[in-house]
Amino acid sequence: QGYANTIYSIAFVPLPNATPDPNTASTADLLASGYFDQVVRLWNIRNGEYTSFRGHTNAIRAVALSSDGQLLASGGSSDDPTIKLWSVQDGQCLRNLAGHPDGIWSLAFSPDGQILVSSSTDQTIRLWSTLTGQCLKILEGHSYWVTSVTFISSQSILVSASFDRTIKFWNWQTGECIRTWQGDQQAICAIALSP
Repeated sequence: QGYANTIYSIAFVPLPNATPDPNTASTADLLASGYFDQVVRLWNIRNGEYTSFRGHTNAIRAVALSSDGQLLASGGSSDDPTIKLWSVQDGQCLRNLAGHPDGIWSLAFSPDGQILVSSSTDQTIRLWSTLTGQCLKILEGHSYWVTSVTFISSQSILVSASFDRTIKFWNWQTGECIRTWQGDQQAICAIALSP
């Protein structure tokens, strides 16, 4: 327990080489959570303890962990539409990614951890280099808030969902929208893919 109110976002990464030492957070299964109090918490699943990451100036709407558990990303709401990239090992903020003019809804790392994707109330999807912090591409095509993004593992495919009631499939390397599913009668708030 670390919160007194609503939690906006969680992300989990199981580490295949995790050691059985419950006191070593960097080698245990990790859970990240974002909350209204502007603090990201990184939880050690084995012992329930957490480390706080501070730096946002408003509510945190999105969090993501890289598959190797080395990087943590967090995204702020409309009054703080920045993305922060953190080192899990020492808690340092490695990069501030600015570009979205409105709040961040969703974040996801590519399977190799070299690309971070973000979606926003500004109706766009942005692809960022985790090595340089550079915005590599802006994907446009949704007509309302883009609420969820995720990569399809080992393919160059990105999937997004939106309040415009569509799910889009993108070739993230070219930026081309290759397929659109439509049919939901209500806004789509989240998507998840099986591994």
